[in-house]
Amino acid sequence: MDKIEQKIMDLIERHKDEIIAIGRDIWNEPELGYKEYQTAGKFCRHLKNFGIEAETGLAITGAKGYLKGAGASGPTVALIGEMDALPMADSPYAGRETGAAHCCGHNAQMAGMMGALYALCDARVQEAMDGNVVFFAVPAEEFVEMEFKHGLMEEGKIAFGGENQS
Repeated sequence: MDKIEQKIMDLIERHKDEIIAIGRDIWNEPELGYKEYQTAGKFCRHLKNFGIEAETGLAITGAKGYLKGAGASGPTVALIGEMDALPMADSPYAGRETGAAHCCGHNAQMAGMMGALYALCDARVQEAMDGNVVFFAVPAEEFVEMEFKHGLMEEGKIAFGGENQS
């Protein structure tokens, strides 16, 4: 493992409690697709805390932010976190107000993306980056407009996201 990889691991380890808290916070406030106003707001506040400007209102509640590496001529990598919860009023994990539950682990996706923010926004790490990162908070993953999905792939030449089943 090189020094930058170790730095990234150390930063994530140092901030693991905050990263876990983000996931739990989103878990405790599940929102249905296209109604993820609280989750999108949390995402945008985190971007702002790291000095990244958020572009909002994408496919209604979606948002994104760019992190430029020192070698901005390299590829742009997209990190994708899905915000919506599923309508599952009968679930013991459903929110009282929304009847939604994060049974696909989108709260964990968002926490993982925020963990990447903690690591990649470090000055030493950014200096070593030969490309850019675009962070996407995606609304209504199951139903989001196809045009928006295609836009994600155009913007980030390499995209990372993941579906967790719980």
